[in-house]
Amino acid sequence: MALFYGQPCPLCGVKMTNDDRRFATSHFLGSDSDLWRFSDAVMHWDCYAAWEHRARFGRMYFEAQREWSDQNSFWGIAHSDAQLLVTANPDKLLGEVDVMLAETGSGFRIPLADWEEWLGGEWFEACRHELEREAIAALLPLLRSKFPTAEAIVAAAGMEGEDESPIAAAGGMVARISQEFACQKLAERATSKGIGCPGCGKFSTDYDYYRVEQVSESGPQSHLVCRNCRKEFGPADV
Repeated sequence: MALFYGQPCPLCGVKMTNDDRRFATSHFLGSDSDLWRFSDAVMHWDCYAAWEHRARFGRMYFEAQREWSDQNSFWGIAHSDAQLLVTANPDKLLGEVDVMLAETGSGFRIPLADWEEWLGGEWFEACRHELEREAIAALLPLLRSKFPTAEAIVAAAGMEGEDESPIAAAGGMVARISQEFACQKLAERATSKGIGCPGCGKFSTDYDYYRVEQVSESGPQSHLVCRNCRKEFGPADV
């Protein structure tokens, strides 16, 4: 995905801020395309929505994502058609669903643990523009009937979860960095929605988050501590 450094929007020329709703893509077009300079770029969502090439550009990015997904062994394809791409990775250090829309060329990363809540209404606030809301609303009946649970998505993707995280088993800095990101997400979920402690089983938001300042292959790792039983644990334990 394109990185944002406060650069000007390529469509209107106005410098973007962190408060702006932004649309971005990864690099997917070569210099032979008339839209190549908008590939791997960030732009205002409002500008993108009104752009004369938006539908074509979004469709091109969507088709590129479909092609990439066929070659990605880490993410299983649960659904792929001309309007929607749904993939999943149940690894304990990731555990996400990716929903990609042909109508907008944009997508959503949803934690598997939040899938049912997302379908139930959280999708509305997750949308960054009215165009996304319209596109998702049109596809919700399909998503709700075909994938009512996270387990249904994982099964359809042929990516049954394993007891041990393949990322963690591989070791090295990739595993350590993945663990840090996963622990941060787990801490955010614990604070906002609550989780069940793998030690005492109590479901609550009553946890302390201990974050390491410097990640290394052999150093300490970030973790959560249950205030009820004092159990220390990380994302691979829940």
